[in-house]
Amino acid sequence: QYYRQIIENIWGENHLSGNLGSFSSGASCRDISFKLPYSSIVGLAAILAEQITKMYEQPASAIKIWTKSSISGAVTYIKCNSSSEVSYKVGSYNVFMDSNLLDKIYSIRKKALPLETGGILLGYHDLNLDSIFIVDALPAPSDSKATSTSFQRGTQGVVSCVDNAKERTANIVDYIGEWHSHPNNVEAKPSKLDEIQLCQLSKQLAEDGLPAVQVIAGEYATNVFLGGGDDQ
Repeated sequence: QYYRQIIENIWGENHLSGNLGSFSSGASCRDISFKLPYSSIVGLAAILAEQITKMYEQPASAIKIWTKSSISGAVTYIKCNSSSEVSYKVGSYNVFMDSNLLDKIYSIRKKALPLETGGILLGYHDLNLDSIFIVDALPAPSDSKATSTSFQRGTQGVVSCVDNAKERTANIVDYIGEWHSHPNNVEAKPSKLDEIQLCQLSKQLAEDGLPAVQVIAGEYATNVFLGGGDDQ
C-alpha cells in the first residue's frame, strides 16, 4: 500500500530519490540499502518512538510518512489511507494484496461490463520469504481489444508506467504479471487461453528466476495463479 501511494501521488515523484545504493539486502527492507547520516537516524527515530506509542492506542491501522528536508531540516507529514490485507496461498508462495486494490479491480471490471478488461500487475517478489506482493493493478491500455468473451491487452503506455513505478520506488516495484476479468456467470478460473498466457508469462519472467502472477476477477471472486518456479 505504501508503494502504491508513492506511485499514485504527486509527492511520491521524488520521495525515494537518492535512495539507491549498492548493497542488496532483500526486498522486504527495500532491495538496495543506502547510507543514512546518524543525525537523520536519531531525528527520525525520535518521531517514530513518539508516534508508535500514539498509534498503539488507536484501533485502526495507518500509514504515516515523515520526510525531512536535507536543506531546511523541516519535516513534512503525510497520512495515507490503509486497508486490510488480502492473502492467497498458491503452491509454496504467499501472495498479498489489500482490500482497496481488490475494490479497484472490481470497479474497473464493473465499468467494462459486459466486456472483459484487464491490464498489467505491478509488485515485487521477496523470495527469502516465499512471498509476492501485488502493489497495483493498472487499467487496460487504450489500444486493448475486448469482447464479452475475450481480452487482448494493448501496449500503449505500458513501458512508461512500469518505468515510472520503478523510478519512484527505488527499483523495488516492477512488472510481475497480468490481470483480467471474466464476465458475469463465468468462474474466475483460467480458460485454455488463460493457461497459454500464464505459460508465456512464466517464460518471460523465468529469465530473472521469478514466478509470473495471473489474477482473474470474476463476478463473486478474484483468484490468483502462478507460473514458473515450483508452481506450474
